[in-house]
This record gives sequence, structure tokens and C-alpha cells, in this order.
Amino acid sequence: MKTRRGLFISIAFALSLSHAPSCLAQGSPTEIKGASVGHTGGQEEVVRVKTRVVFIDALVRDKRTGSPVRDLGRDDFQVLDDGHPRDIEYFSDNTERRRPLALVLVVDAWPSPEGWLVKGDAIMDRFAAALKELPPGDEVGVAVTMFGEPDSPCEPTTLGKNQVVPLQVLQGLTRDREAVAAALRTAPQLARQLYEARDEQTPKKKQMVYKPSGLLCLPGLVGRLAAERPTSQVAALVVTDDINIFYDRQRAEMTEEVARAGVIVHSLSTRFHWLFSDVGVIGDLGRHINPGPVEKDRQAYVVQAVAEDTGGEVVRVRAPDEYPAAFERIMRGLASRYSLGFVLGEGEADDGRLHKLEVRINTRGERVKGKRLEVVARRGYYMPKPGKD
Repeated sequence: MKTRRGLFISIAFALSLSHAPSCLAQGSPTEIKGASVGHTGGQEEVVRVKTRVVFIDALVRDKRTGSPVRDLGRDDFQVLDDGHPRDIEYFSDNTERRRPLALVLVVDAWPSPEGWLVKGDAIMDRFAAALKELPPGDEVGVAVTMFGEPDSPCEPTTLGKNQVVPLQVLQGLTRDREAVAAALRTAPQLARQLYEARDEQTPKKKQMVYKPSGLLCLPGLVGRLAAERPTSQVAALVVTDDINIFYDRQRAEMTEEVARAGVIVHSLSTRFHWLFSDVGVIGDLGRHINPGPVEKDRQAYVVQAVAEDTGGEVVRVRAPDEYPAAFERIMRGLASRYSLGFVLGEGEADDGRLHKLEVRINTRGERVKGKRLEVVARRGYYMPKPGKD
């Protein structure tokens, strides 16, 4: 039966929207479809209803202590879309039922500060213990990234007699925390084997030829997981030194792919004393990683940049002993996020472009008076491309 827009919206459909944040993903605007039945001229008429909602996960922290703030309400938040205020029509806090988390723990083993590998096993045990902060219904997986070849960064390669897999999944998403702990303990072993193979092939007096990071393969992995688990919030926590060198276009592509999939990236990285700039790596470090002049369109700290753009936490440590506390901080933050959502108007076109988001705290609210708060949330969302369903 041919349908047209009508004035009837079912109460059941309206009620279903009120619980939308607990069951819908967060990438490009989410379409919520429904139908209601009206009567005109004695005939039954089906009205098709399609609502597009932009959802945002937000973490609020006390600036002085760094602790999550858990007692805020809808009226304490403001959302700006390309600088214009939006009405927050969907809201849930950390005390309510939320969408389950699908978290991938990614250990970046290339390059890596070799000092942390000495205590790697103990650190991984602390990581596994910190997962208790998450509800038991959340899923966790483990992966390790190494390196690939310039023309095929995600295909297996070799280092001497050793096979190198750019991104290797050690444990798929599971609620079995013991299985996750076992996979985490495998990660430093693989990293040590990789560095032993490197030392055999590349004596210290010889420079190591630059290899593209296996982190380039991360968007493909998390994108598949987001498609497989549309009712979960997919996230990746990357443990890295973040000195992998990316072209600007690679960084832009990675950020867009992850953002379109609605995935949040968190960065736990090692703080270094070497100098970096916005246009590339400076000095001997850059020449060591990639002999010859360092091109100006290459950048380090890419994981941190992707995390900031997608609304993830960025925590940096100075020594191996600081890893466990930093990991625990991120776990507490994951369990303390708010979900906000606003509805797009029917006249807002699918232009395919990035729309900037800003989440603010309403300083006039009674619950926030006298507090210094900061918000961690994604910086934008992509509308679907024109003509794409």
C-alpha cells in the first residue's frame, strides 16, 4: 500500500525512542524506523516514521583530581553542533542500563620502549585485574600490532626467518576474563621475540629501515566489530609509544574510518623526551626510523590524535611502573560515561561531511557550582554520503 506522511505517531514507538541510547550504535546518525496506524475516511493508513539521532558518549572529570564525575543530569550538559545548540532528547548516566561495551586491548609492539618488556608479564596481570571495573556483560578482546610493508601494510611479512603479522588477534571478544588475561600475557612474549629477531637482522650500528605500523590495520578490525555488534559501543585501547610515523593522509583516513564506524579509541602511551612537531619528527630520531630527510607531511602521536577526535581518553606515562595505574584510570572512565543524543531535522541533508561537535557543562547547574570540570567526547560526526542508504 502506498503511504504518505501523516499526523499519527504511535505511543509504543515514542516509548521505544526514550530507551534508544541503550541499544543503538554511535557512528554516523542512527536511523530509528517505526510505523503507526491512523484512520482517515474510514480507511486504515500506515505512516512510516524515520528519526535520525546523533549519540555521544561523554566522560566528565574533575580537573583537580582527574576523577570521573558521576552525578550529573541532562540539564547539566550543552551540545553544540557546528556551533549551534542542540536539544538533548536522549540521556542516560552511568547508573542506568547502558549499551554493552566491546573493548579491544591493542598492544603496539613496534616500535616499543624495550624497558617495559622486562616487566611486561607483571604489567599485563595488573591490566587483567583492572578489568573488574567493567560490568560482567562487557566483552573484551586482545590484539598485537607489529609492522607491514609499504605496499601492503596489513599483509604478513617476514623478519629474517620469522613471520610478522601486522595485526594479530590473540583473543576475540569474550566475557571470559581469564581468557583475556591469558591473551594479555602472550603479548609481551611476542614483542620480545620480535625484538630478538630484529637484533639478529639489524646490528646496533646499522640503521633499521622504516616499516609502516600495523596500527594502520586497526580501522578495519574495529569497523568489522562495529558491524557485527550494532547494539554495543565498540572501543579500542591502544598501549603504544606512539612514535610510529604516519603520512597526513593515513592519519586522516584512519580518523574518518574509525569515526564513521562510531568507534572510540583510547591511548595509553609512553612519554618521551625526544622533540616532535606538528610537521614531523625532528633530529636523529626521525633519521634513525626513516634514513634520509624526514618529509614534512609525516607525523607522530597519531594514536593520541585519533583518540582526541573520537572522544577517547589520552593518558601518558613516563615509566613501566606507571602503566597499571594509568590503565585502571581508563577502565574507571569507561564505566563512568554518559550517553547524550539529539535528533536531526528532516531537512538536514546527507552531505557526507564532518560536522563539529562540542559538549559543554552548564555552569549554572546546582550540581556543578564551584567545580572545575572537563568533558571528554568526540569532536564530530559524519553525515552519510549523498545517495547512500
